[in-house]
Amino acid sequence: MTGEAGDFLRPTEGKLSIKYYGASEASLMHPEENQDAIGFDEKHGWAVVLDGVGGKKNGRLASQKGLKVIGEGLSKLRNFDTSKLQEIEDILATAHKKIQETEGEATMALVKMVDTVGEKKVILYQLGDSRVYFLHGGKISRLTFDSAVVPEEVAILNRLDDVENPDEMSAEERAMFKFRNITHTLGAKTFRSADYAMRRLSKGDKIILTTDGVHDNLTTAEIEEVVASGGDTARALVSRAKDRSQTNHLRRKIDDISAIVIEVE
Repeated sequence: MTGEAGDFLRPTEGKLSIKYYGASEASLMHPEENQDAIGFDEKHGWAVVLDGVGGKKNGRLASQKGLKVIGEGLSKLRNFDTSKLQEIEDILATAHKKIQETEGEATMALVKMVDTVGEKKVILYQLGDSRVYFLHGGKISRLTFDSAVVPEEVAILNRLDDVENPDEMSAEERAMFKFRNITHTLGAKTFRSADYAMRRLSKGDKIILTTDGVHDNLTTAEIEEVVASGGDTARALVSRAKDRSQTNHLRRKIDDISAIVIEVE
């Protein structure tokens, strides 16, 4: 299943007692061309968000091509377990080559559900500044780190996740927040293995995938508030981020806005 501008994906329920919600809207700057792409498959237990890199050619084509290749590859996996992680890496390498052919680049956040004996786990991969958050016990944490040029920049960007007051941000930090240097994308000159992590799941957990149109406009605390409220929280995240993008708020960013929320029941 995929979502494009203005197309909200309705919840589905899979055999792992998991519900998927997804939403995506194009930037107000180019409402006819959403350069984000999102998709999920409840039967095969995966979800992915991609964001065509701004300033590059064919951002929409890059993200859509990546979604097609990744989605088809993940849905073909059979009897997948944690001993077969190289298969996902191979899928991402193929997507990288196909995106290179578009002359574009895309950031990516991907999750794959895994059933193991007596427990459920989620495997996640990330490149660029698309993100994966995890809500457990009503508290949110970020499971991924944006790919930036130097570690010092990463630390500053992490601190800015919850800044709302202009007085808390220097001129240098404001510029970094608005024009960060993101590296390690699908389709870049060379392929870099995606950052990888695994998390055990329990009832009540929520997994949140976002493009920067969501997490630049909203603080981590605001994302937690929306996701903890229940209902179609992916749509609620996109709506709230879009509202923020039309204000004069410090965090305001006009961009494509996409989210997937996965609920474990």
